[in-house]
Amino acid sequence: MIIQPINYIFVIINLILKMKKFLLLFLGIIVLGFTTSCRKDDNSENPALYTNADKYVKDSDGERYTLDTAQLIGVKAQNNTQTNQYTIILSGTVNGVLRKIELVQSFPFNDKLEGGFSTTSTIRNISKTQSKYTRGTTVINTFDIITSSIVDMDSHNFKVIFSIKTQGGEVITGAYTGQFQVDIN
Repeated sequence: MIIQPINYIFVIINLILKMKKFLLLFLGIIVLGFTTSCRKDDNSENPALYTNADKYVKDSDGERYTLDTAQLIGVKAQNNTQTNQYTIILSGTVNGVLRKIELVQSFPFNDKLEGGFSTTSTIRNISKTQSKYTRGTTVINTFDIITSSIVDMDSHNFKVIFSIKTQGGEVITGAYTGQFQVDIN
């Protein structure tokens, strides 16, 4: 009679060991599932293989052209009867062709530069008449709509994203993330 309970104990230990293997297999599958499902899928306009995805302008020809300089020039409002007047200038020369974007924007006294701007806004406005896009020797300054957003990342580092639609129907988009030369009076 003593032999029978010992056999049951071995059977139970054997089942526990087999269940342990299933438990470890199950935990391994869960960990694998988390690592693959939590991976960031980049569905943005900037593919990961593009080397300067954060500093480009995209013309109507569909090509991306590198922007290599950025400036922020502005006049800060001194009181509530004035508005802040800032110009973002992004430029780059690729194959001897200059591409330069000048976004002239205004926003209220005591308001921060960060945020969205549009030609349709009366508060955070981009000027249709003063903004321009230069491609080689051609200057485009007739726009239907311009939108942009700017984020102040830290000391003179900004992230700017913009979209321009000309009156001729051309769409120009781009972005610049990095160091700006800043001149604000």
